[in-house]
Amino acid sequence: MSTLTLDTELKNRIREIVADVLEIELDELEESSNFEDAYGADSIVVIEILARFERSLNISIPQNAVDGLTSLGAAYQIVAENVAEPADRG
Repeated sequence: MSTLTLDTELKNRIREIVADVLEIELDELEESSNFEDAYGADSIVVIEILARFERSLNISIPQNAVDGLTSLGAAYQIVAENVAEPADRG
């Protein structure tokens, strides 16, 4: 599987969504920081981040992505996978 990449504009939008839901400033958000450990996010917050991605980016993300959404880097990967392979499950 090839490495998925996101353009700068989309990465910035993801950062904005995550920072907004976590209620932190953009400059406080680090790509490798664990959402729970660094920012006190619980599973409800992670679900809200995923829901915001779906609404704001017009994508569909599988519910099992909740467990993998632990950092900004993971958020980039989840969005990249779902932008590259839109939900076509009908």
